[in-house]
Amino acid sequence: MPIGGILFTASMFLAGVALFYFLPERAFNIATAVASLGVITTWGVLVFCQTRLRRTGHRSAFPMPGSPYTNWLTLAFLALVVLLMPFADQDQRVAFFLIPALAIAIAGGWLAVRRRRPS
Repeated sequence: MPIGGILFTASMFLAGVALFYFLPERAFNIATAVASLGVITTWGVLVFCQTRLRRTGHRSAFPMPGSPYTNWLTLAFLALVVLLMPFADQDQRVAFFLIPALAIAIAGGWLAVRRRRPS
């Protein structure tokens, strides 16, 4: 039974309702800014993993043009986007300062799932 996913989704819905209740005019922008961190993280992990995989000598059927230099340029660009978030507007600043809380939540979720898996 996917109780963890259901509880997580329900808690995110409740957080969205609370955000809309307290900041109705900014709720969508804040939610979008926080969601953009997920996109940036996903692409960063993909590019980083590709760089590490190429180091082992593996050659992909779909190599990134200009790799490994473009891989590092992409990671630098993604880091620049995150570092510029607090200077963009108030909603981006909220998302930027939520990064430690999001990292702790992800690490806690990973630890909880890891304990339930058989060794």
